[in-house]
Amino acid sequence: MHKQYIIGQVTEFQNGNKFNFGAIYGMHTVQDRKILWEDMEKIIAGINGPCVLMGDYNTILSSEDRMQGTPVQEFEVKYFKEFIWEAGLTELRILERKYTWTNNHVHSKIDRILVNATWIQKWPNGNRPFKFFNCLTQHKEFEDTVYKCWTKRDGGTIMNNVWMKLKILKTKLKQMNSQDFNSTGQRIQVARAKLEGIQEQMVGPGNNTKSVAQEKETNMELVKWLEIEESIMKQKSRIKWLNLGDSNTLYFYACVKNRQATNHIGRLTNSAGQLLMNANDVETEILKFYKQLLGTTTTQIPAVNKEVMRQGYNLSRQQQMKLIKVVTEDEIKTTLQASRLVANISKSSVYFGGVDSRIQLKIMELLGYTKSNLPFRYLGVPLSTKILSAIQCEPLIDKMNFWAQVFILPKKIIQFIETIYGRFLWSGSAEPTKKALIAWDKLCAPKITGGLNFTNIELWNKAAICNLLWNISKKKEKLWVQ
Repeated sequence: MHKQYIIGQVTEFQNGNKFNFGAIYGMHTVQDRKILWEDMEKIIAGINGPCVLMGDYNTILSSEDRMQGTPVQEFEVKYFKEFIWEAGLTELRILERKYTWTNNHVHSKIDRILVNATWIQKWPNGNRPFKFFNCLTQHKEFEDTVYKCWTKRDGGTIMNNVWMKLKILKTKLKQMNSQDFNSTGQRIQVARAKLEGIQEQMVGPGNNTKSVAQEKETNMELVKWLEIEESIMKQKSRIKWLNLGDSNTLYFYACVKNRQATNHIGRLTNSAGQLLMNANDVETEILKFYKQLLGTTTTQIPAVNKEVMRQGYNLSRQQQMKLIKVVTEDEIKTTLQASRLVANISKSSVYFGGVDSRIQLKIMELLGYTKSNLPFRYLGVPLSTKILSAIQCEPLIDKMNFWAQVFILPKKIIQFIETIYGRFLWSGSAEPTKKALIAWDKLCAPKITGGLNFTNIELWNKAAICNLLWNISKKKEKLWVQ
């Protein structure tokens, strides 16, 4: 119950039919009525069954609903139209009285009866509103009919003339639709049966030109009606067109039926395995389930045993001895074979620090590697604990993305890289050019300060090195740090 509506369920005593009934009284302002439309749309979405809404909506639906008075503005009818469209409602025709309110000067229709699709299916005697289908535009008399109705002149105001022309055109289009586009399903069946009959006659020898022409004409007629039916279903379904094949009629029928259906739980299997099909049993089972899930309490919650956690990691003496056992040559070979990693002996060397010379010889015999001394070069760059010079960093230019995150680059190398970037930016090549219009440091500035937000190589190099140092100092448990 609300100050603008009352919703309830009505049961007929004679036959037991049930339907949802809503009494409406709209407020006087557009904003107040907007709240009414939003509430009613939510309520109708949760209704499963026939529904009728009737009363004083205190607003009109189109210019036809007001005679005299101020011209109809779009904001007056916008939200009401959207509500009827989104809720899938249809207006039932009221006999005899066209206008339901007057002050002896202005006549308006503000009282209505709106029903949902389930109501129409159960009691189909109501009047359906005329819907303009796009297939009407393909009718041979469509343009002439529109032209004749629109060029007709009557007295009165401009808006009254427009209203009268639209009314006359609506009547003509309804006649055209009922005469030429009604019962498309039956027309398709007739055309398909006729085509099959002609094709059966053409199975035998001696087909004449007349039969071939009849088959072609009938086939074209069948295709025409199939396209018309597809167009109507597409428009009714109110979905985005999908190219799923030559004919999507079944697909669009499914979409139309899906729009008419309301989400509900028709059947449910309970914890005992019984199938519940009665609405009350389903409701009771759902409430029971969530009460057990959300409404239960416990006196004790399983928790971690603190005494066990305080003892820390405990290993048996046998496990401890296995951990400190000397690694054998067979274990090393087995591990390497299992990993399928094979070292390239010609490119590999072994480096020693503080190892006895006899042990060094034994290791080299076992591995088959030659001995080498620090510093050594990797990918052309000497690996050393000292800062690299500009000459030593020249091989890094082609592999800058990786090495700039490992080494501190000299300023000369950074300037050389920025020079290459600048040449390519202004000329499209790495050749020397004097076309630079803006300094590189300004191009590296953020866009909000007038720059292009290019990467500053020097700052990026420092940030990468700081990140590496941070990992070394804070992630000492990592194997590569150890």
